[in-house]
Amino acid sequence: STTKDKVAGLDAGADDYLSMPIQPALLHARVNACLGKKFFADKEKEQTIALEKAQKTLETAVESIEDGFAVFDADGCLSMTNSRFLELYPHAITHTTQDITYESFLRQGWDKGLYYQERRNERHTLASLELIFEEWLRAHLEHAQSNIGKAFEDHLRDDRWIEVLNTPIASGGMVTVHKDITQRKKQEEEILFRADHDPLTGLANR
Repeated sequence: STTKDKVAGLDAGADDYLSMPIQPALLHARVNACLGKKFFADKEKEQTIALEKAQKTLETAVESIEDGFAVFDADGCLSMTNSRFLELYPHAITHTTQDITYESFLRQGWDKGLYYQERRNERHTLASLELIFEEWLRAHLEHAQSNIGKAFEDHLRDDRWIEVLNTPIASGGMVTVHKDITQRKKQEEEILFRADHDPLTGLANR
């Protein structure tokens, strides 16, 4: 066959070609090579299908979680969330997973007034407000780094309370779970109120 025929055959999808007359040893080697390529191609396809199936299973499991769920990778960037997390923190929807870290997530929430801070309702200069924010941010970041596995509570401006639990990942990064505990906090406040006030008059006890 001519070079033109060989090129045409390869362009059509052939893996290889043999020149005439065919040598048995060369034919055997070429057949084994083609079978090897086919074997590895089939294995790669099977692994891809299994990986896609595992990814869908993981996504389904994450979405079934009632609490807000987010994963920050080893580089600190948001890599996965469920819809509940985005319901709790609508400001995160405007970001892509490549440009939002845990710190920038907190900063955006503060800038948009998501978090309730009593001291922000008082008169402060811009400089003092910045100090308040930096103190608040540092406390959150330090807790995420040094108190992983221990929950803390955030009070939101709409009077919701969110309990946040950070858990480390062996390969780096962390999983964060955000639970709405507003009802529990209201019950706790009611118990404290009843303990300190007369049940009939509502006046504070001596």
